[in-house]
Amino acid sequence: MIAFNLDTKMIAIRTLTPDFHTSNPDLTEGLADKGRGYGIVAITINGLTFGVPLRTNLNHPHGVVLDTIVKGGKKCKRGLDFTKALLIADPSNHIGGTFQVSPAQLAKLRSHHHYICEKFEKYVERYVDAVKTGKDNTIRGSGPYQYSTLVNYHAQLGI
Repeated sequence: MIAFNLDTKMIAIRTLTPDFHTSNPDLTEGLADKGRGYGIVAITINGLTFGVPLRTNLNHPHGVVLDTIVKGGKKCKRGLDFTKALLIADPSNHIGGTFQVSPAQLAKLRSHHHYICEKFEKYVERYVDAVKTGKDNTIRGSGPYQYSTLVNYHAQLGI
């Protein structure tokens, strides 16, 4: 079962709290907070709440592009990055305040929330299947899960 963690009429992008970072200091492939924070969208799959981060330079297809900007003379895709999804074990203490995004990004999140949830669920399901069936080339090397944070959550994912 998938559920967008927030009311579909009032989708919000949140931050992770300092307590999340303190509780998860050694995540493999996790994004470094660097003191500036980043926005996440919470998605719940089978009772597990994941924070899917917004990234400015989304340079792979494992996520959802919300818009494109020019930064330093280069086009940059901004969107949700499934490869850096984080399991949030304690949402009440680990999901923080509102993170501001452009009205266009927020509109796309609202209009595509079911698509985003379904695509993320498939991403997770394919990872679990790849690990269970030993499809090593899917996880290592140049596979779609090469830099995935899901490697941190095998016990929670039942693998």
